Amino acid sequence: MERLKPKAKTLAQIDDISDYKIRARIGEYYGNRLFEGLKGRFLFDGKTYTLVVKKIYPEVKDGEFQADMVFEGDKPTNIKRGQTLQIKLELGQTSQAILLPRGSFFQDTGGAWVYVVDANRVATKRDVKLGRQNPNHYEVLEGLQPGDKVITSKYSGFNNADEIVIK
Repeated sequence: MERLKPKAKTLAQIDDISDYKIRARIGEYYGNRLFEGLKGRFLFDGKTYTLVVKKIYPEVKDGEFQADMVFEGDKPTNIKRGQTLQIKLELGQTSQAILLPRGSFFQDTGGAWVYVVDANRVATKRDVKLGRQNPNHYEVLEGLQPGDKVITSKYSGFNNADEIVIK
């Protein structure tokens, strides 16, 4: 007969009310770019506050891991326990870039080319060079200009045509 163990229950929680820390949930995609000391910022009640990553928890659950962040400088006076904040992490130097939304086209072209739509609603193949990526966009290094319209859906139905007329 197997002996059942009682489930663990939280009996108490100790909070240090003299200081705050923020427990951030971060997508696993950014795991290799996060480090202790990394800074982040958020806007609260019209003022920007700075946080610093203090501890990283490497366990991934539902595509996310967690990190503890502490305030650097001023702290908000009316923040509440359990409150949700949108924190912008400074993962690298900011730079100007042309961004292309992620789409099914990549599976068909490997990111080597895209269909670009002109003012006459004709889409033509154009070679591109893609760089960095995030879950939403590709960085375009060569081949596109700001304002170019690109078909990002699946290309397999186009039979590798050089030109597509959009009706």
